[in-house]
Amino acid sequence: MNVEITLLDEPKKNIETLLDISKNNGWHPVAKWWLEKLLSHDIAVLLAKFNDLPVGFAVVSKWFKYEKYGIELDVISVRKEYQGKGIGSLLMKNVFEIAKNLGKKFVYLFVSAENRKAIRFYTKLGFKVCGFLADRYGEGKHSIIMRAKVELCSKKPVNGFNRNKKSDAPAGI
Repeated sequence: MNVEITLLDEPKKNIETLLDISKNNGWHPVAKWWLEKLLSHDIAVLLAKFNDLPVGFAVVSKWFKYEKYGIELDVISVRKEYQGKGIGSLLMKNVFEIAKNLGKKFVYLFVSAENRKAIRFYTKLGFKVCGFLADRYGEGKHSIIMRAKVELCSKKPVNGFNRNKKSDAPAGI
């Protein structure tokens, strides 16, 4: 599968594309107000395209407020029909490359405790549970905090980090 990963220069100009991917990911879509708020901070946005169709994205805060040696994966979203084809893994490899380039040691993320599919995905990438936030997504809707060491996840070659570089993402990474 030929997937192109692009680091967006002006992510605010692509907000409708990002929202469209999110609403078609088979899980809870990202709220427009929240994405707009994220895009106003010091972030990096990766966009995955397959045959020029935007199929996934990741939003990364270049800092993590609880730990100065970390960055935070704020959002990763892949269109449902493209899940399981290595696109999420390819985006994550690029997230780890961003962390490495920033001199960070960890990537952190928050995930709904109900989202078992995402938790399995992150665990396969080397993430471990490091915390829990009760009621983060509303009453009775809890969040798990996960973190991965950058050097553990950066040993494999990173495909597609350079702007507009095309890469072949093997299915089922």
